Amino acid sequence: MAEKTKTKTNYNIQEEKFKIDQLLTQELLQLSDSDISDITRKLPDKKYYEFSYHMLFNNKFDNLEKEWQAWKPWDIWTYPVFDLNRFNIIMCQNAKYIHNKKILDIGCNIGYLSLFSLYLECKHVTGIDVREEKLNIADFICNKANFSNHTFKKVNIHNCDSLNKVMNGVETIIFSGVLYHVSNHYEILRNLSNSDADTMIIENEESPEGRDKHTPYIFWHDRDNTKNMMHGYSKDHEHILVGKPNQAWINMAMKELGWKLQKTEYLVMNLEKKTNHRSLVPTDHRCCSVFVR
Repeated sequence: MAEKTKTKTNYNIQEEKFKIDQLLTQELLQLSDSDISDITRKLPDKKYYEFSYHMLFNNKFDNLEKEWQAWKPWDIWTYPVFDLNRFNIIMCQNAKYIHNKKILDIGCNIGYLSLFSLYLECKHVTGIDVREEKLNIADFICNKANFSNHTFKKVNIHNCDSLNKVMNGVETIIFSGVLYHVSNHYEILRNLSNSDADTMIIENEESPEGRDKHTPYIFWHDRDNTKNMMHGYSKDHEHILVGKPNQAWINMAMKELGWKLQKTEYLVMNLEKKTNHRSLVPTDHRCCSVFVR
């Protein structure tokens, strides 16, 4: 009895902490309740997103239907406000580049941006990722949401032949959360520019060293642990050298490759308590840019 009470208390504390974090985030991002409701309506039921991360974080990539039947969504949980803001900037605000278009989702991870593309009524979405096990989750949640116009393939973006095979007929490329996990940034952007796409949506994480610089800059580091499924990939090395280009570098490279910048919007993805202060400060600064040609 005492153990059950303790578990329930811990659960309630977890719920209350989540609620408080969401209110703080909403205040930081200056989003009204109406804004939150409006963005939420433009996205599919959060259970698909929640389930996909539940499976990823628990390293479960098989028997997905059995897991789905046994799993229950967290009632108090909805899309976190940081994620809502991010998806609004990347997807909802760019719906005209997605609706009725053939989409290529680069580094699709567990498939939620592909799912959002389907929800925004794209013609077809192809999601690619080098880690094949994550594609099982991506395919599963899109099927569960009653979509069939999607394809998920294992593709290493460093392999030009494999990449070229999935770029034919593509109209919009979503290149989110990948550029800061590689070292050959220009080569990848050049290869993607050889596609038929006339729109590229790039979400990038800037380093503090390069942020706000008006000159092109890449911050290099060798801390990407390839064992982490959210980091850069290598089958030969546990750690790899990667670089974080700033927006000025991306703008320069894309212009040279024949693209025109349509818009850039900045966002943050986390709050951190400032040392020796009670205030919270935004961290994990990202930017979403849209290029056309």
